[in-house]
Amino acid sequence: MFLPNHQNYIKKLKEGGYEIVGYARKSPGEQPNQLANLTAMVNKLKELSLVNKCFISRVSNASDELEERDLRDTSTLNIPGTHGNTQDMISHIASSNKKICLVVIDYAGFSTNQQNIYDFVHNHKALEKIIIDQIPYYNQTTCFTRSQILDDISVLPVFDCRMKTLQRVSLKKVYNQKGVLFERAI
Repeated sequence: MFLPNHQNYIKKLKEGGYEIVGYARKSPGEQPNQLANLTAMVNKLKELSLVNKCFISRVSNASDELEERDLRDTSTLNIPGTHGNTQDMISHIASSNKKICLVVIDYAGFSTNQQNIYDFVHNHKALEKIIIDQIPYYNQTTCFTRSQILDDISVLPVFDCRMKTLQRVSLKKVYNQKGVLFERAI
């Protein structure tokens, strides 16, 4: 039931003059099926969130500054239905006469750098909404307006969603007073 409501919302945005732009990102490193995964993400953005254009970053970390992504790697070949990389997206948003609604899959698919998100929205006047599409995972989306991000920084910590690496604990086998063996963290 959620998907039809989301798609109706997107259609209303389009009727209201918005251009719906998708963005998909993969981290650097050797990943099996990286192109297939990016292609699937682009297809999901088009099918579920009805994006008009989709841009990708094949090799960027979630914490990388948006303006610095894809300065060297400009290849979006072999990924059908894309309109360029992050730099192309930035140019498109900067030159747009339409209101832009940016749709990304998950928070880390956009950025985990709160200050960079704030600066990016501040510097791109056409960027009016950011929708975090979590339909494949939780059957939900979250929409942030330009004014929410610029006027209420308390909404930004949700983007810093990457979990810190957990410290491994050393275990020592010991016997309790009743002679039962168990492991204790040391």
